[in-house]
Amino acid sequence: MMIGKVVGKVVSTVKYPSLVGTKLFLVQIPWDSPGSRVELAVDSVRAASEGDMVYLIDSSEAAASMRKGLVPTDLAIVGLVEHCYREGR
Repeated sequence: MMIGKVVGKVVSTVKYPSLVGTKLFLVQIPWDSPGSRVELAVDSVRAASEGDMVYLIDSSEAAASMRKGLVPTDLAIVGLVEHCYREGR
């Protein structure tokens, strides 16, 4: 599990059938590091929007999180982070 920040959205008019109706977002991981990367994530909670901090799962767990059987995805948003505290910062 990891924390990231939604930095953009992806519009796709043609999708794999089990992804129809889902939102796709660009997520910066990790959200607070200069060496971060941006990846594509499926919004399995259907509540994320740009600027939100989210927690994510990857691999086969991401595919299983969609509640539609196995979906072809490697990264899924599974929750919204309301507050994040890191000691020393």
